[in-house]
Amino acid sequence: MISGIELKKILYNEPNLIKKLLENLGCEHIRKSDNKITSTRPDGDNRGAVEIRLTETLNCKIYTKPEYETIYDIQDILTLTQYFLSCTLGEATNYICQTCDIDKSGTYIKQEESATVAFLKKYKRIVKNETTTEDVILDDKILDLFVHAPCKIFTDDGIDIPTQEFWGVAYDLMNNMAVFPIRNEKGGLITNKGRTLEENYKLLGIQKYYVYYKVETGHILFGEWENRNEIKNADYIILVESEKSVMKLWQMGYKNCVAIGRKSITRQQRNKLLAYGKKIIIAFDFDVKEEEVKIISKIFKGLVPVEYILDDGSLLKEKESPCDKGQKIFEQLLENRIEFKE
Repeated sequence: MISGIELKKILYNEPNLIKKLLENLGCEHIRKSDNKITSTRPDGDNRGAVEIRLTETLNCKIYTKPEYETIYDIQDILTLTQYFLSCTLGEATNYICQTCDIDKSGTYIKQEESATVAFLKKYKRIVKNETTTEDVILDDKILDLFVHAPCKIFTDDGIDIPTQEFWGVAYDLMNNMAVFPIRNEKGGLITNKGRTLEENYKLLGIQKYYVYYKVETGHILFGEWENRNEIKNADYIILVESEKSVMKLWQMGYKNCVAIGRKSITRQQRNKLLAYGKKIIIAFDFDVKEEEVKIISKIFKGLVPVEYILDDGSLLKEKESPCDKGQKIFEQLLENRIEFKE
């Protein structure tokens, strides 16, 4: 397990990860200067309420902390996260690692910009000049950069050709990746996500998944646009981690599902789910333990019913999702789901 000192060292060297963490926690107006990062509290409006000093200890202060909130001694970014999530220090550490894509061993691989990404960035800047604060939408012609054909790595993973065609799976020959579009709730193309086809990507230091243009995706529920009609008419929404799980469930006939693209959920994603007013069924991968699922379930407490899928290890292996073993196993897990209570 990564130590607090090691974790803070990674965050100190990659301050953009601190900004990403604050955004996921629900903070707004996040600003970085030479020696600190400031933001609001979650759901607050004071832009200087939170201050994180950019030193190796990442000391923190909350200037608008109510006097009655004395349960946590906020000293650094770890205890700040613990305070905002109302959880244990260990749970806060896990949350930071999951949000920032840091392995528990302390490994973090920084994404390098590719030629395709450089092209998309240039195009994105041109479009951004004539937009407001809403998503900057790419022209779908951008997708012509890729070869539209079924990808063997997806087929081998159980995603058939019609499903790949529906979700726009394609090849990026320049960077040797399988690619699919990421759209917002209105169907606008905001970026593309790639999965490397290099077998030895870890040895080569290559990121397994790659976001082509680093736009803010904390408000995106993958599949919300494509499954919009089924979600509106369904009794519940299935919440999964990965985009591929949405594709697999779509193939099985479950079109009332969305993915958050990570193990932690943002305030914007939560609010979008709450707007549907439907029961949430959390179906995360097997490596996400029950206590972690309960942290996520807690943010819906008293607002909508929450249930979650949990396997005892007899059906799933580590890092497998509930839909990786096929429809029969998924339906068995779904039938035995657990109601969140606290």
